Amino acid sequence: MPLKLRECGPDARRRFYWLTLGLVVGFLPLVINTMLPTYWAQFSVTPPPFRRLRGAIIVTALTAVPVAAAYAALVQRTLDLRLVLRSALQYVLARAVIRGVAFAPFVGLAALVVSNRNRPLSELASGPTGLILSALTLAGAIGVLSRRRLLAALDRQFFRQEIDAREMLLKVAEGVRHAESIEEVRDTLATAIERALHPESQVTAIAGSDDCLHAIDADVAPLRRASALAQLVEGGDAPLDVAGAEPSIVGRLGEPDRAWLAATGAAALVPLRGSRGELCGVVALGPKASELPYSSQDRELLAAVGASGGFAIDRILTMARHTAHHGAQSALDPAARECTDCGTVVGPEPSRCGCGGQLRIGATPVMLADRLRFERRIGAGGMGVVYRATDLRLHQARAVKTLPGADPVMMARLRREARAMASAAHPNLATLHSLESWRGSPMLVMEFLEGGSLSDRLRGGPLSVSKTLLLGIALGRGLAALHGRGLLHRDIKPSNIGFSADGTPKLLDFGLARLVAAPGASVTSTRAGVESPSSLAALTEGPGIPGTPAYISPEVLDGAPPTPADDVWSLAVTLLEACTGANPYRAGTVASTVARVLSEPHRGAAAASTLPSEVGRVFAQFLGPRAFRPASAEDLVHALMHCETNGG
Repeated sequence: MPLKLRECGPDARRRFYWLTLGLVVGFLPLVINTMLPTYWAQFSVTPPPFRRLRGAIIVTALTAVPVAAAYAALVQRTLDLRLVLRSALQYVLARAVIRGVAFAPFVGLAALVVSNRNRPLSELASGPTGLILSALTLAGAIGVLSRRRLLAALDRQFFRQEIDAREMLLKVAEGVRHAESIEEVRDTLATAIERALHPESQVTAIAGSDDCLHAIDADVAPLRRASALAQLVEGGDAPLDVAGAEPSIVGRLGEPDRAWLAATGAAALVPLRGSRGELCGVVALGPKASELPYSSQDRELLAAVGASGGFAIDRILTMARHTAHHGAQSALDPAARECTDCGTVVGPEPSRCGCGGQLRIGATPVMLADRLRFERRIGAGGMGVVYRATDLRLHQARAVKTLPGADPVMMARLRREARAMASAAHPNLATLHSLESWRGSPMLVMEFLEGGSLSDRLRGGPLSVSKTLLLGIALGRGLAALHGRGLLHRDIKPSNIGFSADGTPKLLDFGLARLVAAPGASVTSTRAGVESPSSLAALTEGPGIPGTPAYISPEVLDGAPPTPADDVWSLAVTLLEACTGANPYRAGTVASTVARVLSEPHRGAAAASTLPSEVGRVFAQFLGPRAFRPASAEDLVHALMHCETNGG
């Protein structure tokens, strides 16, 4: 214990000293009285008054022991009694409930028999009463047989499960040895850590190609590897005990680091190191379910588990970089060729397209997974290239969006986002059918919208006010469903609004803007920065803005985190453009567009003045001061329905 004090902070050392002082003061007179006669024979023949004084001193000192221990526990907090008492009470109540539930059927059985004691046994065993007796007997037998297992599971929840560390490490090493994706490594580590320590939460962040740590299983902002927190984790040999760290250490961290710790709920940070000792990931563990701190044995076990996981992740990232660098070819799925003029996708053999256009190496195969046959390129943008394909099994058209340049970290995050996107089903949201991969690049297989996009329709001129109101009502309902699933779109604009064959409008690409933007990049402009076009250009000419600036709210461009209200702003700007034919915020460059949104947010309200009075008033409210804007998509829908009912 004294040797471990060097690892503790001053508060822990002070508490230990107080407890030690109380014990020494309490037992020292007794020890002296016991040991002194051995070395001084005259001590045993002292006069009676002196012996009485000696006994009084010993009794008084021993009485001080519980007082000193209580003072150390309650005042100096050597032992957190609230934690101990709360955990003990929870444990006792949980065991009582399990035992009560297990034996409750027998109590009911006994009560039923006693209440029918005057009836013959044959009559009691037949009819509804017999069924109740049988059910109670069966339930009681199941409860008694499963009681031990439930109590054992309870013990594992409240107390650290006794495990064979060597056996656990062998299982982890075997599990990650043949892992082909970061998710497989993450699942193996999470299972082992959960079985051993039962943390309340786990967040795994992996180093991407942008030198940031990205959470692959939670919606958490990336953490830069150059940050003080990442350097603190990388500089130590053992996991960082955040909960037990010196307050001054956490206090010296910057606001982004403290925000990351709060978002992950981290009580301990486990480094995942590569083959050269570099930090290639971090596992942020929440407090243990038992509410006990992470011990030195826990940290040793976590360090070993993290080392195995780090080597596996480093191997996967290295293989991905090698594949991207050398452009791995496969005879089974060679790259198709696509026409530079009409976008037709053909096999690798032809040299020219049927339209006479030149062919070039494409970003897809002709056939993907023996199911999707690519036909032609139908669009391209900041998020990649979109192709029309046919699902040969279902005989249905599909839109396949390729996202080139994705590394395994982005793939892991994209799979999580794709699951969330697929769960957001609504008639006004485009359906995501699956997430495929070809040569390491992800491909989103989505519903094909034959009616084209809103941007296509606006090339022929603006929509009527009545059609715009109906469009806004439908898209607002889809956006409300999206927000109800806890998702944000973050890139609503005409090109991300499509139409099915029957004319139903649908939102596309929801949730993708955050993933394909440069991870870790953000716009942190200030009002002073608006007057400096060069500073804005530095912020906006790269891929750092998640979305399209002409449709992003001024608050998000000013550095605030996006909310559902900001999606509503983007939809309002899109609808205003649909009925006026122009976006009031778009300028010649990205930097000047951002400057216009930040310095002249009233331009949207001014543009709405050309619309009919009631519609113009509503759009002026949508794009006016934040306090008067609709806070949710439902509010926007209600306002548009009111306009539509009153004839626009």
